[in-house]
Amino acid sequence: MIKQHFTKGLKRFGKSAASVTLALAMTVGFMPEASIVKAAGANDIQITLDGKTDDWDFISKYVVDDGGFSQAAAFVTDDALYVMRDLSTVDNYGNDHLYIDADGNHTNGYCNGGIDFMIEGAGLYNYSGDAGGWGWTSSTKSFQSEKTSDHVVAEYKIPFDTLSTVDAPVVPSEIRIHIGCVKGDWSALANYPSGEITLADVPAAKDAYRESNAEVISGFGFSTSGTLKAITEETMANGVAGTFSAMGGDGVNYKYSFAPSKLYGADNSKFAIEGDKLIVKSNLLAPGTYNIYVKVSSDIRSEKKAFSFEVASADPTTVINESIFAGKNGEWFAVNHNTANSIPVLNEFKAVTDGHDLYTYVSGLSLSDQTEFFISTGNGGLDMTDTWEDGEEVDYKVNAA
Repeated sequence: MIKQHFTKGLKRFGKSAASVTLALAMTVGFMPEASIVKAAGANDIQITLDGKTDDWDFISKYVVDDGGFSQAAAFVTDDALYVMRDLSTVDNYGNDHLYIDADGNHTNGYCNGGIDFMIEGAGLYNYSGDAGGWGWTSSTKSFQSEKTSDHVVAEYKIPFDTLSTVDAPVVPSEIRIHIGCVKGDWSALANYPSGEITLADVPAAKDAYRESNAEVISGFGFSTSGTLKAITEETMANGVAGTFSAMGGDGVNYKYSFAPSKLYGADNSKFAIEGDKLIVKSNLLAPGTYNIYVKVSSDIRSEKKAFSFEVASADPTTVINESIFAGKNGEWFAVNHNTANSIPVLNEFKAVTDGHDLYTYVSGLSLSDQTEFFISTGNGGLDMTDTWEDGEEVDYKVNAA
């Protein structure tokens, strides 16, 4: 694949009207409904612009899980250019930029790099600048595009008639593209090829077709490491919260990675994926429901699925110690309000605030000056200056100011 790189950077272009959107239908815990696509050859490939990517399985990918993309691909038929991009992150997404060199002249156009057209959002623009400088004119010609409402997937079909002018008819075998997305501040979010303005050849459908007997992904699942509870090895930093599994693909090799979704992957950032294991990051997991959105890939096949799982309250006999509540990343969720469950000799552990001061009360069968209590004020300060009264009860007053 031939690539050319040009040093002039991307420049801001006026925001265009929002592109047509199509939301991915999904139920938490299940994969979106997908048609089974089997292709006997390149002539059997049928691409539907619907925000789903399973009909792209038999098309060779430019990139997979790199450069901000989950995957990206393109090819030409006898009458149109097809492009698909699937982002691995949509944080601060602003817009799409698709640059197209269509006429076989690779030294004219934007950046003197052959770029004749730009698609920004739902708008098509012809290059009209001077000497490679920034300059575009809105085109009245049409093309088709579909983008999911979460901006993750975008698909394009641009007819050759749209990419042709009287002076520069399209040359299908010479078409090159740059697939890019920018953030809301117009800085780069994802680019293929990498670089500021770099173009990649677009293969014909017969050359892009990838033969495979891989089955459609099925049985994509996630199982927790038993019943998860707070303050256990599985739910603390570096703990293995669970294991992924799948069938289909090549039947042997599976790659798991997070997929972006504000709705279904709200807790992705709390975890890492190592092989087929879901690993807890640095913070403890509090009791509650966790939602992750994960992609599995095998051979030419891939699927995305949302998973939800629960972390229960800590066991009442869990021993609380300074290694957990050190005043840094410690959490107090394991201590039930008004309940002394961390040291068996405690009778009562109460706390109340008047909005300015925090008052705590502790009583037990036997309290010595070796007993420690850890109090979080919310501002990083601890005040343990009061003295024991009689070895059986103690009162604290902590100024929160």
